[in-house]
Amino acid sequence: MRDEPWLQNQPKESVLLFSSRTADVATTCLDEPTEVQHKLIVHCDECQNQIVGKIYSCTSCFDYDLCDACYISKRTNHADGKHEFAVEEGEEDF
Repeated sequence: MRDEPWLQNQPKESVLLFSSRTADVATTCLDEPTEVQHKLIVHCDECQNQIVGKIYSCTSCFDYDLCDACYISKRTNHADGKHEFAVEEGEEDF
């Protein structure tokens, strides 16, 4: 699957999950817009667990995210405490 052209420039940690849909071509009008739902899953770069709740993203690094627990204990270790973090609410667990 990594050979897909649209995946070549994506970081391997980036995963998009799409809801499964089946459609009968005979009853589906191709001119109508279809709604695609996706859910972003973010993993903590320290403990490697899926982040549920608050996501602490480094504003200087391309892809460095921490969970609530690791942010408290590891934020001063990352870049010697010189980088700022943005906080956003993540999606709830499945």
